[in-house]
Amino acid sequence: MDDKSWQEYHILLAEQKIPLKAQEWYLKWARNFDRALPDVPLDKRTKDDVQAYIDSMIRRGRYQDWQISQANDAL
Repeated sequence: MDDKSWQEYHILLAEQKIPLKAQEWYLKWARNFDRALPDVPLDKRTKDDVQAYIDSMIRRGRYQDWQISQANDAL
């Protein structure tokens, strides 16, 4: 995703009144998801792709429940 699209996402987060500190993490989760499937543009990904990514986070066992929930919200 290009810089302009990330800026638009950041604006959307502000419009949704996501707290500033959380906005940083939403961006990180979204960027990590973007990198997870480099051959598939974000606008072509499906709900199943998001679920598979969240499931992989759960399987890794490195994340707390609130982080999983926040990543899901971010995506």
